[in-house]
Amino acid sequence: MEQIVQKPPLPIKTKIAAWWMIVIGGIIITLSLFIATKEPPSYSEASALFVMFITLLPAGLMFFLPSLSLLKRKKWGWWLSIVILSLTLFSISAGLLIDFIFEYRPPAFLDLLRFISAMFLLPWMIVIPEKLVLSPIANLLLYFGFLIYIIPLILLLLDRKNFWKIAT
Repeated sequence: MEQIVQKPPLPIKTKIAAWWMIVIGGIIITLSLFIATKEPPSYSEASALFVMFITLLPAGLMFFLPSLSLLKRKKWGWWLSIVILSLTLFSISAGLLIDFIFEYRPPAFLDLLRFISAMFLLPWMIVIPEKLVLSPIANLLLYFGFLIYIIPLILLLLDRKNFWKIAT
């Protein structure tokens, strides 16, 4: 008589975090494809749109691919997800801190960190209407962008022991 070996189910917090990251990656990839198909009114805006497309597409894939490996129970997917979420949160918090300290005029060597921070916040800043850009509501939306990335990190860290038991 043959026995069927069943895999234990994926921990629920890991499953939620993986799907959360798939949605984040999907939104960023969709946004980058939308930007790529937009017809720019001038050459300078065309180059800006191209730079946004080139930076947002890999950012979306950075969230999308590790989360798929999480659903396939791969240990490297868990590690990669933790590293990507941690670096994202670090860059966002450093970018917001730089803007706060230097009052939106940082030294040139900090521009790269501000660019990386803006890359991860851009999908959530697009929903801000133009007249609210410097208002307290816009700041709340920026902190909401921070929360979007911290929740899957917390879920993954809380469920790591259960995930490691079943991961290959």
